[in-house]
Amino acid sequence: MDRAIEWQQGKTSLEARRMPRGDRQGHRVRVGARSMALGASIKSGGAGTIYRLPDAPDQVAKIYHPHIERGEYAHKIEAMLELAPRLPAREFRGETVTQIAWPQDKIFDRGSRFIGFAMPLLDMGSTEELELMLQARQARAAGLNPTLGVKMTLAANLASVISSLHRQKHYLVDLKPVNLRFYRDSLYIALLDCDGFSVQGRSRRFPAEQFTPDYLAPEFQGRGVKPGKGREQDLFALAVIVFRLLNFGIHPFTGKPLDDRVPTDIPARIRGWLYAYGRQPHPQLAPSPVSAHEAMPRELRDLFDRAFASTDRPSAAAWADALSVYARRDSGRIVVCSKDDAHQHFAGQPCGAAKKFRYFFLTKNCTYRMAELLTLATGHDFTPEARLWYVPIELFYTLSDTRLDGRPLVDRIDYVPSSQRRVYAQFSALDGGEAQAVNAVIVAPDTALANAFGAWPEPRQQAMLDTLLAYYEYREAAARGESATGLEQAKRRALAYRLRLPVRESRVALPPTVAPPSKAHRTLRTGAGVTASDAAARSALYWAPYYRDDLSSLSPSVKALVVGDTQISMGDGNGPRLDRLDFVRLRQLRINAADIAGESTLSWQLQASIDRDPLAGDRLGPHGAGGIGRAWAVGTQTVGYALMSSTARANEAEWVTGPEAGMVWRGARLKAAAQLHYGYDPFAGETRTTMGARVALPIERDLDVRFELSSNFDAYSAGLNINRYW
Repeated sequence: MDRAIEWQQGKTSLEARRMPRGDRQGHRVRVGARSMALGASIKSGGAGTIYRLPDAPDQVAKIYHPHIERGEYAHKIEAMLELAPRLPAREFRGETVTQIAWPQDKIFDRGSRFIGFAMPLLDMGSTEELELMLQARQARAAGLNPTLGVKMTLAANLASVISSLHRQKHYLVDLKPVNLRFYRDSLYIALLDCDGFSVQGRSRRFPAEQFTPDYLAPEFQGRGVKPGKGREQDLFALAVIVFRLLNFGIHPFTGKPLDDRVPTDIPARIRGWLYAYGRQPHPQLAPSPVSAHEAMPRELRDLFDRAFASTDRPSAAAWADALSVYARRDSGRIVVCSKDDAHQHFAGQPCGAAKKFRYFFLTKNCTYRMAELLTLATGHDFTPEARLWYVPIELFYTLSDTRLDGRPLVDRIDYVPSSQRRVYAQFSALDGGEAQAVNAVIVAPDTALANAFGAWPEPRQQAMLDTLLAYYEYREAAARGESATGLEQAKRRALAYRLRLPVRESRVALPPTVAPPSKAHRTLRTGAGVTASDAAARSALYWAPYYRDDLSSLSPSVKALVVGDTQISMGDGNGPRLDRLDFVRLRQLRINAADIAGESTLSWQLQASIDRDPLAGDRLGPHGAGGIGRAWAVGTQTVGYALMSSTARANEAEWVTGPEAGMVWRGARLKAAAQLHYGYDPFAGETRTTMGARVALPIERDLDVRFELSSNFDAYSAGLNINRYW
């Protein structure tokens, strides 16, 4: 509580921390009627410092800082002494367990001025923050056992302690997991900083000033908790804590928005009563996909519905009664999971912890699942339904465009170079002889490294060995967990030899920085334009669910993938017709590819389509093409290539094979590509030459204008279109 007060008071408390407080250790004080010396300090907060009391080893003293207004605290502590909660005595392994650090005596200085109070000593070393139990991973990291039975026991004990406070009309108000502790062995709750509670005195109430919006009831959001309304606030916050304990830390007001009106922050959702886990689905907010609320008994779900969907909330006593039944081992209400004996679940219900995702390559892939988790964490919908499928690049766009509270959600998106790109960069930094020597070891891994590299000076040996080790790491990643004993042995030999070299700074060649895909246009294409040929001019519509061609690529090498690219035209007195459907177009132009043993340096392209063949009466038919060859960087903006290519059409038994040359130029704004194919068709017994050119002018990231021209010297076609990407 002291930490919360200190944080929320902002500048005032920071200035207060600079004030000289003085170490009171050894000072004589009066505790009730007894005089005793203060011992060593234990901790200090925004309001006061905790000291040991050597003459009363079962107690500690809280001494308020000199700048604190102590008069009001004196009245409040007096009320707390008169109306202490009646908590039942708890014992564990023969020792009494202190559940609440409630004041036991006032403390005065030598001038009989009130300066603090004495309270029971809590063995902090035996306790942990309740916050740790909300997530299984952090609980296990702290050596805790986050089973359902343990969390149910903690929830029941918490409700019991709060019920005892409520019977005396005392309220915590700022009730949240980080303000609660529990004993690791006994699972009893430990309440600290009780002088920050809302306390009922004989004739007046002493309010609590602090609260946390994520645990604040809907009726108090934006208004604060009025004096006397602390019970309603406690019951709401208690239900939130219990829900999170039993449901993997999920807050009951998080989930997946079903429309654009849903706020992104939890307090606003609480204010709007947007509870997603009720027995009746909420029309605006769907549950988190990892929630196990449907595996809870109806009795508990009804209690949660009352707590979060109405102001008629269950009392702390009602929660304690309901939860304690499930917490008893002999009740049989919680059983061990049949699939994993580390899991527990409610009897007669499926195991929420063993719940598995259904995985689909297109609609429910790993990127989609990551987006669902981000939706859960932030409240923003990262899984739009507008896409034909949820390809990984969609998440890049959404992350880049999302703003929360007026600020970008992410500062930037960086590519982490793959192990393949790292080893290619290091190989490219070697000279011809060095690369040849490293390749010789890759081909014959039993080669003595001293013989293979010994002719080079030590700095170059170091670079060669670093490159060899990078290659082994790349191959290990490619093995994907398969047995690679020989590879591991070769890597150990290389590492041992590398460690024998003198220690010096290593300057490893790094791959060039690659812009994230979110810098390029989105991938769903729609477009409109006009086409013209030697036969007629027509208007055209374009659509592709995934369109990332060679003019869109941002990587140094040219990579293109187009799926389902469709062109429909209208004109010359006829209705709409399908001109072209590219099922898939692929292109990989590798530039500056290192010559690594076993690694391909070839570039390639592939196309499978149906389109209209001008040499076959403009009839629609299948069309396939492919090619393989090499590519080179020409300056910083141009990639040139030479391939041996083939193209085939079924309408006229056409199959043209021959060399193809081309270039892709990508300037700061304008982008262009051109190609020339000269081939021989054995069916027709003649040579054919085709050429083409494309120009793209981006207007903004997701809008461009394109001009396309193609010719086979017997016929030509040209098109101008504007495209929008979604």
